Amino acid sequence: MIENVLTRKRFVAGAAALGAASVPAIARGALTASKTQPVYKLVRNGHTCKACLAHDSNSLFASAKAANGNRAHVGCNCKIVGGSLDYGTYVALFGSPKQLEAYRVDLRSARVRAVLLNHAPTF
Repeated sequence: MIENVLTRKRFVAGAAALGAASVPAIARGALTASKTQPVYKLVRNGHTCKACLAHDSNSLFASAKAANGNRAHVGCNCKIVGGSLDYGTYVALFGSPKQLEAYRVDLRSARVRAVLLNHAPTF
């Protein structure tokens, strides 16, 4: 009786076949993986300033520089916190990352809320 023996040649052939079968799945995953873009917000740093409360909770910024330059008042020491946002949503809100149309969006705006409905930023 002949036993089924796994030789090196059969092992390599099987591994190659398995690898070739997985390439389309890997490529498909790369195409469907969502691209993200960094976004920023200001978070109050322990103080109870009403201007910061209103401004920070309703603002989303395209860059850390934009967040730093658009503080609620002179002397504001709120922290700049980075997060991520779906690329298409980022473009809809701010424009192309290479040529921004807006540096800040107001989360109270009906248009901004509609854009963020399905793809909210994560922080």
